[in-house]
Amino acid sequence: MKEYYNKNLTKFITPESKILKYVFFERRPSYDDTLEAQERIEDFVLRIKEGEDFLEVAKEVSDDSIIENNFQNINELSPYLTNIYQNLKNAEISDIIKAPKGFEVIKKVRKGLIYQVKTNIQISSTTLSEIHDQIISFKETVKEHGFESSAVDFNLTVRKTYPLNKDNLRFPVRNTDVLATYLSRAEKGKIAGPFSSFGGYYLFTLDSIIPEYKPKFEEIMSRIRMEQESEKLREEMAIYLDNISNQLKTGKTMEAVASTDTLFILRNDIKGATLTQINHQFGAEFTGVVATLEPNQVSPPLLMDWEGYIIRCDKKIVNQFDSTMVTALQMKRQMRLQQLTQNLFIPKDIEDNRDEFFE
Repeated sequence: MKEYYNKNLTKFITPESKILKYVFFERRPSYDDTLEAQERIEDFVLRIKEGEDFLEVAKEVSDDSIIENNFQNINELSPYLTNIYQNLKNAEISDIIKAPKGFEVIKKVRKGLIYQVKTNIQISSTTLSEIHDQIISFKETVKEHGFESSAVDFNLTVRKTYPLNKDNLRFPVRNTDVLATYLSRAEKGKIAGPFSSFGGYYLFTLDSIIPEYKPKFEEIMSRIRMEQESEKLREEMAIYLDNISNQLKTGKTMEAVASTDTLFILRNDIKGATLTQINHQFGAEFTGVVATLEPNQVSPPLLMDWEGYIIRCDKKIVNQFDSTMVTALQMKRQMRLQQLTQNLFIPKDIEDNRDEFFE
């Protein structure tokens, strides 16, 4: 074990990490932003009352591409629409509905079909400018009164990160590379940001430093033993699964292999599951393999830390819209829009320094 420890010492060293204090400026729409969305939906209702066609005007006005909403079960509707839908008669139009991101109006066409128009509350450039002005003012105040006192003055909550390492950085900011650069040179009393994120902007300052820790051999003997066992298990598992895979390539079924091999456990209870549900249960690596499979296709061996899999797809249904992925899709859409904006208006040879603009 001592030889393994010496050869793999870097695996057992805990690198230096830093804990940062931060405040968060929420990207919240103003009263005027809300009023603009409300006026658009009110204008829509007025046009319908004047005799225009609901569906045609909805296609013109709605901020959502889904206008005709077909469903088989009422539970497929958003919870806040369920009671409203149930109380509508066929061809009847709802009042204006306050929705999570704006305003909506629905028309019940028949059972299982509604027309739906949405006006989302968009954060205006004026509101963003006001937020940025607050950020600049906060940074100036910090120079005189300190981070915590300034946060009190601005009615902001000071929080701390978990220990962060620049080489393995996970924090919900858009540009983790810039944050990693700051982390490598962070000093007490210096403020960094704003760092943009999904819902607003972070400002950071250094709280404390946790130095690198190199454990002695005697302190981690059990961990070394576990690492050795894990590597040995992976090697043996790779050989075993390759053998199973070769049997399947000859035409032998998984059921036939499981009937004679007691180590091979056949699971056939994953039915009707979405990729999101599979990801929650088995992780991203397993889900990634499942997503590539077509019906009756068998995957190559998949090795994990303490288990291995060979996956067969018996049936695949491609849904037009997976409601379980709403949040992920919204985040991906925003990131994609940011990338498109950057590609459209910023030449490739110019570095993106938006996060450092206010420093």
